[in-house]
Amino acid sequence: MNEVLPEFKHTYYLTPEWRQKFVDDLGCTIVNENMYFPEEVASGSSCFLEINSDFSVVIVDSIMNIPLRFTRIPSEDDFWIVYYDLSDSVSKHVIDDVNHKIGYKSKLSFAIVDNKIKSTYLSTVGERFYTLRLFIRKSYLKTFFKDTEFEKDFKDVFDDKKTKCSFTVTSTAEVK
Repeated sequence: MNEVLPEFKHTYYLTPEWRQKFVDDLGCTIVNENMYFPEEVASGSSCFLEINSDFSVVIVDSIMNIPLRFTRIPSEDDFWIVYYDLSDSVSKHVIDDVNHKIGYKSKLSFAIVDNKIKSTYLSTVGERFYTLRLFIRKSYLKTFFKDTEFEKDFKDVFDDKKTKCSFTVTSTAEVK
């Protein structure tokens, strides 16, 4: 991982209080569901919607104006983060000490990551970053698959004592 890049550490929760760290340390402002970045950091904003106590959505649409490592620190909340990155450029996402190239033009634009696993996103200055993130409590997701073949086939996915992550290749575009 590039140690030269300044690092911003934060935590996600199913509720909106995680945004306060962005306000305190990065100078973001919050208006209703929207969080706006200060111009010196990034042009753009994010939107957080708490659908219910078990399910939340974050959409980020920004262009970074400075290089920055966003390191998500695990929290005690037991939920999945479903990432779908639609960025035009290729960026790097480090999960469990493994580098992954992400973005619309990369081989990886979709991932499911356990909130209890640390991850880092390395920003690309001047390139648009557009992502959809779903936060889904594990116990909530499990209720949809109770007593089904799916639950038996994916029993380890629903084992709350294990941390894990999953990646899906959604594009065959070659990364250069």
